Amino acid sequence: MNKIAEITNSQYWNDYYFETTVPTLPSQFAVFVLSERLDSRIIIDIGCGNGRDTFFFREQGYRCVGIDNSKSAIKSCKEKIAANNLTNIEFLNASINDKDLDKKISDALGLDDYSNILIYGRFFLHAIKDSEEERFFLVVSKILKNRTGTVALEFRTERDRFQMKSTPDHFRRYINPTRFFSKLEKRGFEVEYFVEGFGLAKYKTDDAHVARFILLSRDY
Repeated sequence: MNKIAEITNSQYWNDYYFETTVPTLPSQFAVFVLSERLDSRIIIDIGCGNGRDTFFFREQGYRCVGIDNSKSAIKSCKEKIAANNLTNIEFLNASINDKDLDKKISDALGLDDYSNILIYGRFFLHAIKDSEEERFFLVVSKILKNRTGTVALEFRTERDRFQMKSTPDHFRRYINPTRFFSKLEKRGFEVEYFVEGFGLAKYKTDDAHVARFILLSRDY
């Protein structure tokens, strides 16, 4: 994706969250993750969009921070916090490419005082480039260094490339789960749970073929 395409993709998500009525109920993945990781105390939602899952996690008693590169999405999340006087939740307008992203997250949550962190990324990895995926894991590794924590991911696979989509065409990077799996050891993560298939991320006529991973850091 070249520079012009990056700008277009960023603008797409700003327009999407500004103009489109998007789901506010928690995703299937969010409900699944909480049933698996009840021991977590903090949830960091990277690529949070309109915060549908972040707010759900907060309602279940977790301290949360949501991060997204869309200014319109984060603006609406912050307005919801202010309107409802919510605590234990914060949102950051930031890119995965921000050099100090891990510090921004740590500052937002005071992570020196916490362990049992869950880093959550639903439909995020397939929305970024290969190089940005590497950056994602670098940020995750910095956050989890010397802390207990896990990573929960859901993304579209190569089998989803020609499936019907309910949202307009935009940048999607369809990921091969086997190749993804093979990269994890080099990145310092172990796979605790993995599944792929249909029926896990249904939305209107879109029944995406997705992969789900729950990862443990080797420092865990």
